Amino acid sequence: MVYQISNPRKTQSKRHRDAVAGVPDDHWGEQVTAWVVLRPGSAFDEEDLIAYVRTALAGYKTPKRVYPLAALPRNPVGKVVRSALTAG
Repeated sequence: MVYQISNPRKTQSKRHRDAVAGVPDDHWGEQVTAWVVLRPGSAFDEEDLIAYVRTALAGYKTPKRVYPLAALPRNPVGKVVRSALTAG
């Protein structure tokens, strides 16, 4: 499912890198959440990013929150460390 969520965002010009993970949610158990690193000079607009992904995916696959980051946390091999991503 991570690929499905990340793939539509790859065509959006202001997004440079992203990661998607489930964040604990009291009501649903987990909530789809995204973290993005924007291209230099791009403004962060959470509603715009969510609306863009919603055009390509079903509502339950669309991130409910999007957080901007300066860089994604990576391990020595270069993979994103999803456990280091935090909501808020």
